[in-house]
Amino acid sequence: MALRAALGAMQAGLPEQVHQLLGGLLQRQPVPAEVQFVAGSAAYELQHYGEAVERLTAAVNAAPERFLAHSSALGFAHHKLGEFAQASECFERIVAVAPEAYKAHYGLALVALADGRLGEARTALERCLALQPDYEKARFAEARLLEAEGRDAAALAAVEQVVLAWPSHDEALYLMARLLARAGRQAESEAVLERRNKVYALRESLAALAARLGTPDDGPGVRLALAEMHLRLEERAEARKVLEGALRLYPGQPQLVAALERLVGSPPATALTPPPAAETLDEALGDGGDGGDGGEGGEGGDGGDGDDGDDGDDGNTAGDTDG
Repeated sequence: MALRAALGAMQAGLPEQVHQLLGGLLQRQPVPAEVQFVAGSAAYELQHYGEAVERLTAAVNAAPERFLAHSSALGFAHHKLGEFAQASECFERIVAVAPEAYKAHYGLALVALADGRLGEARTALERCLALQPDYEKARFAEARLLEAEGRDAAALAAVEQVVLAWPSHDEALYLMARLLARAGRQAESEAVLERRNKVYALRESLAALAARLGTPDDGPGVRLALAEMHLRLEERAEARKVLEGALRLYPGQPQLVAALERLVGSPPATALTPPPAAETLDEALGDGGDGGDGGEGGEGGDGGDGDDGDDGDDGNTAGDTDG
């Protein structure tokens, strides 16, 4: 029952609830592999990358035939920690057993791009996009790769398409501003950079709210503010996920109900009822979900080049069906 409840929390976008729900299962010695996998997936979603590496590694080592193909979060956690060799090894192992795992190909591209191995990055990106042509993160990585190859005009065209599809992608906006400036289009560059800085500030506020989840400061107001912040970033799907998850914790809370009804445009009961949780971990893994991935490794705050940028989602995590 505890594992099923934890899976339900992951599917509802409530990773901060997982450790509490797993309870005594985490105290067993050894911790069961499926418990390690779910707890490690939750740790990744909460950006606790060290714990994610420890738990997901334990799960994969205990049952590679069950978990290896679904362990992209382990590779991305290594990547977040700057452990590029371990990340690359993890992604290579995944694509060896699951060549259709497009996010693992994307991970290989990120590592190769960070190392300046542009040919390998190109090959990995092409494989990723052949499997998932509309994968926006890979499209942004392609724009970065084009810039690294010295193909600024093509990079600008590529990143403009990313921004059209993903208006609140602050790293893409920063790259676009840089490429416009390099092309001599200074006024356009400054306008895009101003837009990017506003988005970046919203993301900082979003991160501050997210840090309060599962703490004594949590509550309906925090969840509502988090959803509203996603809406300001034009992320309606994320806003709805936050509200539906909040209504699992605070059933019938009037402000949350009203906000979700406004978001979906009507008050159907189905909008307030989350989908049934997977009965077993194997069912969750077989649900077609490929989880999220680490960020594109893009730009830093306030206009400076950064290291290992993140936009919030990723890894082949249990219960997450956001492909």
